[in-house]
Amino acid sequence: MIRIKKRLPANPSGSRGQSLIETVLAIAIAIIVIVALVSLATFALRFSRSAYLRSQANKLANSGMELFRYQRDIAGLETLSEGHYLIDPNGVLADLPGGGYASIGGSLTPFERLMYVRDLGDDRRQVTVTVRWKEGADYRQIILSSYLSNWRRPEISP
Repeated sequence: MIRIKKRLPANPSGSRGQSLIETVLAIAIAIIVIVALVSLATFALRFSRSAYLRSQANKLANSGMELFRYQRDIAGLETLSEGHYLIDPNGVLADLPGGGYASIGGSLTPFERLMYVRDLGDDRRQVTVTVRWKEGADYRQIILSSYLSNWRRPEISP
């Protein structure tokens, strides 16, 4: 008696599994997705840092402007003569001979501040505070400008 052996396929469904091309394609798609996600996270971190630095610069510019207003209110507008100023370590306005930017916080912060008073006459001053910082290869800046007047006019006695 002759026996006929029927060979059964190793995989009964008939599929042969993944080919090398399919595997390489799946890995390539996964790498593209991972690179896109890493790029997105890097962009988000860079944008977040930029927004944080802008916020800090705005606060520093506002504090400089408020110090000019405080000086006017306490000592009078006439104490704000035309020129450049800085905030000394005690938090007091001081003349900055020669002008230019003054470092804020030494080497601990990337910020520099330029504070300038322009005498407009008639008991008015234009105050400009500029804060700049280096971000990447470029400088960014925030400029605040305001007009101060002598709102405490001396009273005229009858």
